Amino acid sequence: RSHPAARAGMERLSTVLPTLRSLARLYLSSNALALEGTQVLANTLPQLKALQALVLSWNNLTDAALQELARGISRVPSPRCLDVSSNSVRDAGLAALVEGLGVPPPPPPGSGGEDPV
Repeated sequence: RSHPAARAGMERLSTVLPTLRSLARLYLSSNALALEGTQVLANTLPQLKALQALVLSWNNLTDAALQELARGISRVPSPRCLDVSSNSVRDAGLAALVEGLGVPPPPPPGSGGEDPV
């Protein structure tokens, strides 16, 4: 669940973040962002051109929140570290995030892409 002030706080923060042109690391752990706060963050991320690390652990994020995050992170030039640990994320959310980051999916089992044993 989102904290009632999470969206409002993220909206206020989103007006300041783009002015920090050299912001390379953004730590937003334990802010109860959930889907509502993540939607605001996703809209702000493309403006953070120097961002390399984003920490969103312990934010009540779900698959829907990660899908929103993927939309925003896909437009960040060079993200290197993304921490979404300790959230309620499943395969669908992680798949959306991996796609948003432009990471190619692994080959399906039995397709010949495995390392020989």
